[in-house]
Amino acid sequence: MDIYKTIVRLTDGAVPFILSSMQADQNLPGFGGKVIREKGFAEPGDTGQAACTLLGAYFCGDSLWHKNAALLDAAVSMLSFLNEACHEDGSIDLLETNFHDCTSSGFAVQHVAYTYRLLEREAKTPDELKAKALARAFLEKSARAMITGGFHTPNHRWVVASALSLCFRCLGGAECLKMAETYLSEGIDCNAEGDFTERSSGIYDAVNNESLTIIAQELGKPELYDAVDRNLTKNLYYVEPDMTGFTLASRRQDYGTEMQMIRHFYTYYQAALRTGSGRFAWMAGRLAEQMEKLRVSVGSPYDIGVSQNHQNLLTRFLLAPEQELPPCDPPPDHYDRWFKGAGVVRRREGNRTCSLVRDNSVFMKFQNGNLKMYVKLACTFFQYGRLLAQEIAPIEGGYRLAYEHERGYTRPLPGIGEPDWWKIDHKSREGANMQKLRWQTDVIFREKGITMRILTEGTPGIPAKLECVLPAGGLLKTAGVTMPALPGGWAIAGETVTYDLGGDAIRISGGFNGHNYAVNMRNSDPQPTGQFCIYCTGFTPLNRELEIDAL
Repeated sequence: MDIYKTIVRLTDGAVPFILSSMQADQNLPGFGGKVIREKGFAEPGDTGQAACTLLGAYFCGDSLWHKNAALLDAAVSMLSFLNEACHEDGSIDLLETNFHDCTSSGFAVQHVAYTYRLLEREAKTPDELKAKALARAFLEKSARAMITGGFHTPNHRWVVASALSLCFRCLGGAECLKMAETYLSEGIDCNAEGDFTERSSGIYDAVNNESLTIIAQELGKPELYDAVDRNLTKNLYYVEPDMTGFTLASRRQDYGTEMQMIRHFYTYYQAALRTGSGRFAWMAGRLAEQMEKLRVSVGSPYDIGVSQNHQNLLTRFLLAPEQELPPCDPPPDHYDRWFKGAGVVRRREGNRTCSLVRDNSVFMKFQNGNLKMYVKLACTFFQYGRLLAQEIAPIEGGYRLAYEHERGYTRPLPGIGEPDWWKIDHKSREGANMQKLRWQTDVIFREKGITMRILTEGTPGIPAKLECVLPAGGLLKTAGVTMPALPGGWAIAGETVTYDLGGDAIRISGGFNGHNYAVNMRNSDPQPTGQFCIYCTGFTPLNRELEIDAL
């Protein structure tokens, strides 16, 4: 496919949405801001990015909007809004949570700096030169904010360092360079397996890779590519058959979500050109195809606009025209990878994946095509009955997940004379009636699925459940019943049950039905809203074997 033409098409599709979202009434507060419908107000950083999108289309000879004065007028208004939103220290706010936030400035600079370079090359008319002056003014304010400001999260360091690097190259100034080097001196937080601290394959892996790539390019630090390439390689094994990302190891807001991996496109594209990697080239091509696939072409400006996953890339392609990617070398679709640091096992057999996760109530995810099933084990053992695997260890044919806990009661402390509960040294109390629980779950891989062996040890007679969370809307089939799986619905499985959604199906064999205390079981996770759950129920000690197959 022609990636450049795809980016042009996606950018063009976003323009009507951006124009319709701008506060165009000069008599109302926030004139020039791009109003976010879900919030009802404009965020400065988002408005700055929107202005850059408009200017990319305006200067692109292949765009439907080439030299359209409405885009230039809107971009000037938006850049004016962005500058007016800057505080005396140069920073802007992220109104939904952070104030005087130089990291929001940094995210915006990652777009505005490239647009400024485009304006340096192309601006000729008075309004174009005004846009250039406004872009430069914002960079100058942001540089001041980032030199004196700070950050919250691990990825913010590399965002700010990358923005400082861009400001240094666009504006000059030793202080920008010095502060960027100060951030870098902390050391890049990417381990040998390719995980950054936040383990966020859906969002912040891409943020880190984009930022480190910018720093490497702007400051001539090719050693930073090592971390980028390790993470890009890891994420080849985190992609599901439907091109969503595996996010159960994430420590951020993408945890457990079914995020598209398209945010990674440009870094894979750049890395493929830089390294000649056929696997990176394959991923870049697939993600470009996915951006096109997700595009909505008919509907309201909002529906169309939010589907255009152009990532504000048109300006980057105008500054550095598309190059031919190296020949594609698809990554393996049959593998067994154990990421020990993250506590993750990723097993893939063509269109089927099985993921195991340490220290997570969703200890297993089983996916067949587009059908995803999240699996949990829990019992009513005080507040500690969920299988939160403390370890994952390889065994013959698969892996073993294990968890154990001891819990009971405490005895009174005679004569302490302290009525304030919070001042008592509760650790000095003796235990009483101590009970033990141990979960052991073996997952053995087979040709079309897995065998799961569930074993408990310790206190007997504890109500327990296996929970399989599935998207609603499919059909649940047993030997005698076929029923629709409605949102919020559930069933307790007997021997064999099959779930079919859109032609992708999963069969669970060996189910058990010992009690009805499943949906609202105390000390277990609440049933996910809008999903359909299949339960197996029983009492400890459990010694069960189930088979889960992709059909």
